[in-house]
Amino acid sequence: MENIYYEFDLGCDFTPYIGQGIGYGHNRTKVHHNGYRRFAKEKVFANQAMVGVNYRIKKTYTGLEYKFFAPGKHAYDHAIAGTMKRYF
Repeated sequence: MENIYYEFDLGCDFTPYIGQGIGYGHNRTKVHHNGYRRFAKEKVFANQAMVGVNYRIKKTYTGLEYKFFAPGKHAYDHAIAGTMKRYF
């Protein structure tokens, strides 16, 4: 995935941001139908959208991020993650 982010500078220790990503997705799905199990594979264009906020403590940023990931037409994922960055 290639991602691009835009941070909103509010002039304080909190920095909200948004982001967008595009790339390649390889999906493997287990399908159960009429007592049979089979696997479906799909190689597709994927995209994702991110939104979050960082809090600065000296040179370290900690934050919370929501990510929506959509690899293909019928697959998607929602995720919430804690983040930490350290600048030297």
